Amino acid sequence: AANGVSVWLKADFETLFERVKRRDHRPLLKADNPGQVLQSLLDQRNPVYAQADIIVESRNVAHDVIVREIIDAIEEWLD
Repeated sequence: AANGVSVWLKADFETLFERVKRRDHRPLLKADNPGQVLQSLLDQRNPVYAQADIIVESRNVAHDVIVREIIDAIEEWLD
């Protein structure tokens, strides 16, 4: 934390679940109820992620839009 900046690309459950259900490389979600597992992981992890220096809302837009928002947020954080 003293030598860097943390960025949380925050997404809601629906967005994350839509993304991860299309892939099979998430071992924790290879369960009978992956949605329930994902919600449990979010409940556990979000309080830690919320400590990030910068939070950018991830959503279903072009990647370059999110990249620009991240860059802008970092520039603002550095000022």
